[in-house]
Amino acid sequence: MIKSSEGKSIGKRPEQQDSVGRMQLDNDFYVYVLADGMGGERGGRIASSTICKEFMAFFEKNKDMDNPEKLLEQAMSAANAALREKREEDYDLMGMGTTLIGVLLHGPSRIFHFVSVGDSPLYQLSSDGLKRINANHAYIEELKKMVEDGRMHPEELKTDPARNDITSALMGGNIEEVDFGTGILESGDRLLLASDGIQTLSDGPQGEIAAILKEKRRDSESAILALLDAVADKEEPYQDNTALILVAYGD
Repeated sequence: MIKSSEGKSIGKRPEQQDSVGRMQLDNDFYVYVLADGMGGERGGRIASSTICKEFMAFFEKNKDMDNPEKLLEQAMSAANAALREKREEDYDLMGMGTTLIGVLLHGPSRIFHFVSVGDSPLYQLSSDGLKRINANHAYIEELKKMVEDGRMHPEELKTDPARNDITSALMGGNIEEVDFGTGILESGDRLLLASDGIQTLSDGPQGEIAAILKEKRRDSESAILALLDAVADKEEPYQDNTALILVAYGD
């Protein structure tokens, strides 16, 4: 049986710019979407909410699931086009954009497909522990390669002013990088869609996120609350918004 829960925290920011959406279709498919907006307080909120709304609206109209990856790409493109219209209608929104994680899950087979843009992480918890399964479209990945190649000292990575910049986002125009993937949920597995605010917690195979998900594995809502509480307990002075969707299969 597929269950899901969601939750958000504003952190230390003046406004919530993360948005989430989830729904069950009448053809045994489930849709989950998360977006982390940017571009000023108003712009970030509008960008993320527009993407989530339009992404789900696409699947309400298109339920032929013969090619899930193509559908995810079309849903992303439709949402991106809606974002472009809003930018063109209001000059103050020209700088807005958002990340995206979109997941399409077939309940009976437990096979899922995803599309992602930006740095929002998509995790799968399995018997092997917690693993990020989508690409991180962030400049820090290039910096890590420079460290590995000996072109940068590890200490420089920690202080590089561009380390948290993202290399791809939905902004109404061309999308620089898009990641597609597929997987299957085994009994007891969890999928966690998150904005990068969750990365205040350690996310290794046996890190803090994994420990909380394992401890609260029988109650998705409690797991969401425990994760948000754990982020708040870190008391980071500039804590970002955190948004989560937890998808659970089996005990």
